[in-house]
Amino acid sequence: MLSSDTTLEAQRFLVGRLKSMPLEKKYAVTAAAIQAGFNIHRSEAIEMNPFDVAHRLTRYLEQEAIDYFLGGSIASTTYGEPRFTQDVDVIVRLSEDDVDLLVAEFESDFYVSGPALHEAVQRKSSANLIHLDTNFKIDLIVSRERPFEKSRFERRVRKSAAGQSFWFCTAEDIVLVKLEWYKNSGEVLERQLRDVQTVLMVQESLDLDYLRKWAVRLGVLELLERSIADAGLDGP
Repeated sequence: MLSSDTTLEAQRFLVGRLKSMPLEKKYAVTAAAIQAGFNIHRSEAIEMNPFDVAHRLTRYLEQEAIDYFLGGSIASTTYGEPRFTQDVDVIVRLSEDDVDLLVAEFESDFYVSGPALHEAVQRKSSANLIHLDTNFKIDLIVSRERPFEKSRFERRVRKSAAGQSFWFCTAEDIVLVKLEWYKNSGEVLERQLRDVQTVLMVQESLDLDYLRKWAVRLGVLELLERSIADAGLDGP
């Protein structure tokens, strides 16, 4: 069950609606929710589209031939259900040589820290860009280049969102990432598990062999099998 206060019949109805919802409508709902959330504490409402903000970065990355893809809540929205988020995750293959040029490109309209980006590259961690006009945050996550990250880059797919074109991770890979996040949180981030189950239920076809192969390597096979069973998918 996705929620304790939703009956199984109602859940099946909701999942059916999500399956038939056009991708652009999902993105429109998500963008509207993000804009509403950002305007709650403002005296004057602002017009903002999170995909336009994200495209400002990804367009530059593509111009500079820097590999990236979108993950996190935007990816789970793509393959599951629309939901509010306060940021967009951009997984990127950023080098030390790229940092100063990126800062120079974005420092006029984003908060961006050169030292934080250099540290993120060195530690294979993350740093933030914050859009000055809207306060919308981009989490720039430097790829750790584990075999799993390399697989995610190899499998990334191109999708259009709100009139812009982006590289996204696949449905299978967002399931695996969120299971890993859930495990590493001590299994307290229930929102991650809901995202996993929604993606599993909404997607018509998933590569279960791929999911199980990487779940073993990431140490999340038990969580995956439980999620597959909860989603009502076929066994092996």
